[in-house]
Amino acid sequence: MLNKISTKLAEELLFKGAEWITYGKEVYIYGIEIILSTLIEMVTILLLAALFSEITEGLIFIGGFFFLRIFSGGYHADTYRKCFLVTIGAFLSILILTEILNNLHLA
Repeated sequence: MLNKISTKLAEELLFKGAEWITYGKEVYIYGIEIILSTLIEMVTILLLAALFSEITEGLIFIGGFFFLRIFSGGYHADTYRKCFLVTIGAFLSILILTEILNNLHLA
């Protein structure tokens, strides 16, 4: 589905005939797929953070996680769906671990 949307957007971009377009259609499709998948992940994280009243944690996670992913490469899943599930799973795991550690009352 993500590929279909990206293909449609790339075709629309190429149809407009912008003179600055210098690469093939496949490059634009891939770029749009990356942008859309990242946007979907970020929106989902923010929605989950809002649902659990942890907006600050959600923003910190997005900043830290995506910074690490850009510079370290990160885990490369076979599909966007797997990547999405791993990212959301990491966020939920951090939220759960944070809650557990906050409730331990160490000291």
